Amino acid sequence: MPNREIRERLRFSKKVARLSDSEFRLFVLLMTCADDFGRYDADPMLIKSMCYPYDRHSPAKVGKCLAGLAEKEMIQLYEVDGKSYLFILQWKTRIRATKSKFPEPPEYTSCQTHDGQVSDTRRPITHNDNGNDSTSSASKSFDEFWSIYPRKVGKKTALQRWISLNCETIKDKIIAAVKAQSKSKQWNDVQYIPHPTTWLNQGRWDDEVKTTKETVDPITGRVIR
Repeated sequence: MPNREIRERLRFSKKVARLSDSEFRLFVLLMTCADDFGRYDADPMLIKSMCYPYDRHSPAKVGKCLAGLAEKEMIQLYEVDGKSYLFILQWKTRIRATKSKFPEPPEYTSCQTHDGQVSDTRRPITHNDNGNDSTSSASKSFDEFWSIYPRKVGKKTALQRWISLNCETIKDKIIAAVKAQSKSKQWNDVQYIPHPTTWLNQGRWDDEVKTTKETVDPITGRVIR
């Protein structure tokens, strides 16, 4: 991989300031692994071996940090043909390679500079072949999901994940799952509710919901939990 430069503006970034120490360390290490297009393999096991060869970081901890970076809009996680990849957002490196060995994020397309060189700039794909807004319908279905999801964190990243996973096609199933899980004992405490991006990344709509039986006090008529 080519050498990378860490610019001083990193110190003044509000997004970077929101990262935990573990997330910041992984973010910097990922910059040394990513190709000229800002892409890399998102397999926690591989990242553990490449970024932490002498540390006792577990793949699970790496996965948690990746999810945190995605939720805080530092990276984009996506899948192509069942394999996970990441894309470092706001990638500012001049591309020297002509082609990435990693597939492109589904909702982005490459642009070129005036000198004909491929640049790191990306633009969202917002129109389909008929000229209609291809994200409008997905955004509306996402808004329905967002309105009932009890933990509203990282909306922009969650929307990107909703679109990349084509969640609109199973919207009814997802909505039903959120409503069911919202009634579970675990979700009574907001700190145990996954961030929406994490919930979507992990396909948590297929989780088995454990319901607890309610006991009613025969005297007061109140539910005993």
